[in-house]
Amino acid sequence: MAAKAVIENTSLFPWVQSTEVLSESRNPNRIFSSELLFSLFSPGLYDVQKNYFSADVADKSILAPSPDALNDVFKGDENDYRYNPNWKIAPTGKSYKTFYKYADVEDKSAPSRFLVPLLRLSEVYYIAAESAPDNATAFSYLNTVRNNRGLLDVPQTASFSNELQNEYTKEFFGEGQLWFYYKRKKVSMIFPFGNPYQPVYLNAAKYVFPLPLSETSPR
Repeated sequence: MAAKAVIENTSLFPWVQSTEVLSESRNPNRIFSSELLFSLFSPGLYDVQKNYFSADVADKSILAPSPDALNDVFKGDENDYRYNPNWKIAPTGKSYKTFYKYADVEDKSAPSRFLVPLLRLSEVYYIAAESAPDNATAFSYLNTVRNNRGLLDVPQTASFSNELQNEYTKEFFGEGQLWFYYKRKKVSMIFPFGNPYQPVYLNAAKYVFPLPLSETSPR
């Protein structure tokens, strides 16, 4: 019911406009801030970006996906708002794309600075799609998100579970939601985005965090 209420009142959290993301070079809205239902303020956000994801970080230390991984996820689709704005080859000599979602903007007064998304409008639509009573409704919700990311509809003849997972993978880079999706769906094999680009096999035990030492160490 909560998801339905949000969907029926999207004026409260309007979809980001393509011009805010693709045409705005100085202050691009890479986190789609108008769509955030809930977020955290992280004063160290841009230090994290600089220390782990920036193209200035050495190859041996940078957190960056392999080109094969990005191609598998985005299929090189230049129309996807989540692709070029967030993944770019920087003019620093690196031959591969690095992550820009949390790169700082020029306008230091922008209200969306330092925000880390926790719940966004697209996830509400994904939840509604997954719990929809029929295939047509499920794809309608899924395609609404795709249309608001610059993409065409996927046909109802496609595998809904595959398409939903593809959308989760593209939508939540750097937001931590994909891991919870994998756990909830009991996904047994994933392709992490590092080098080498190889599958990792999971079981129930690997989805459980170890107990804190304070709870397991003898006193």
